Amino acid sequence: MTLEQRSIAEPELRAVKSEDKQTIVGYAAVYNSLSEDLGGFREIIRPGAFADAMSGDVMARYNHERLIGRTVSGTLRLSEDSKGLRYEVDPPKTAADVVESIERGDVRGSSFAFHTIEDEWRKEPNGEIVRELIKLRLVDVGPVDNPAYSGTAQGGARVSLRALDKVKELTQPPAEPQEP
Repeated sequence: MTLEQRSIAEPELRAVKSEDKQTIVGYAAVYNSLSEDLGGFREIIRPGAFADAMSGDVMARYNHERLIGRTVSGTLRLSEDSKGLRYEVDPPKTAADVVESIERGDVRGSSFAFHTIEDEWRKEPNGEIVRELIKLRLVDVGPVDNPAYSGTAQGGARVSLRALDKVKELTQPPAEPQEP
């Protein structure tokens, strides 16, 4: 399985502070929303795609690199609602710069990394290729500097070679039968 990453521009990403802790709250993924072009195809995440991932060990990372929380330690909490996959992470005090950047509006997106367990591909009548993500294994979630999903057309989507091969398969005309 190849690791893929998707980011969303999420105006609801916010930092919440109290006297004893700070929490980052956002949506890592939004359901039933068609992505921008991801390199020859668009995709949509179906509700329940993360249902099996909720009990696994998932990390919260800033820009998919810097660890700021984890489900097994209780510093990352995941939930699904009708909108999508919501996360709350209690970052360490050493991540105060990330919290400040969210508060200032410098960081306004969220992202998730995943492995595809089940998906479906289709070619629309207009020729557009759409991938439906049905079941995923979640690797990480968290805030990112450059969101690329839902509302932005360029940037941080990392797609698998398998996905790009599927696009080629669906866009190339069938091979002519060879005569013996």
